[in-house]
Amino acid sequence: MHLRILVADDNLLFAEAVTQLLEADERVQVVGCAYNGAEAVDFARKLEPDVVLADIKMPLMTGIEATERILAFCPDTTVVLMSGHSSSSEIEQGLRAGAVGFVTKDDLGLWLVQTVLDYAAAGNREFAARFSHLRLPTLTGRLAASA
Repeated sequence: MHLRILVADDNLLFAEAVTQLLEADERVQVVGCAYNGAEAVDFARKLEPDVVLADIKMPLMTGIEATERILAFCPDTTVVLMSGHSSSSEIEQGLRAGAVGFVTKDDLGLWLVQTVLDYAAAGNREFAARFSHLRLPTLTGRLAASA
């Protein structure tokens, strides 16, 4: 069984690179790529992924707004936010919107697949509550995966 993932990032080249990293693992199937927040919501409704990996800053609708809407339609979907440069308040807003975690784009190479798999595991749903109390300026997948 594959973990079905929707990637959402407004940078086409970055989204394709993330897709290739994810699909290199046989446990993962990328079911789609969205290039803005509104498209992420639409694709999530149609594709019903297990996980949405979404950039916080996207056109038309932020990843935070998209998280709220995705979870309204697909409450069993896990949303993990990512960004190259987000403030701790944006990360906290994303967690309040329902995202279970956050990864920095700097950590996507080696840690991406394992971090997404960890977040998708049923036992890690309570992680967002603990994560939001860290209040660090930059939080990484490495930190999240080890918590």
